[in-house]
Amino acid sequence: MKAWGEKLAPQGSPVKFLSDDKGEFVSELGLVFDASDALGGPRSKRFALVTEEGKVTKVNVEDAPPNVTVTAADSLLKDL
Repeated sequence: MKAWGEKLAPQGSPVKFLSDDKGEFVSELGLVFDASDALGGPRSKRFALVTEEGKVTKVNVEDAPPNVTVTAADSLLKDL
């Protein structure tokens, strides 16, 4: 995540990249689905969180992966 963040959100950017390697965070959010048949285990739904001062103000979850609509950058920018 660190290298990805450095590449995509240079210093001074408010964008944060976080890892949830055990799926605990996404499980608490109810954003896990069973992908055992295709991917061998549970996976996170595609989602994006908008936050202000550490509080979540918007949650966008894709209804039909692999489509990228509500989590696309142009859609998220409208929520800022």
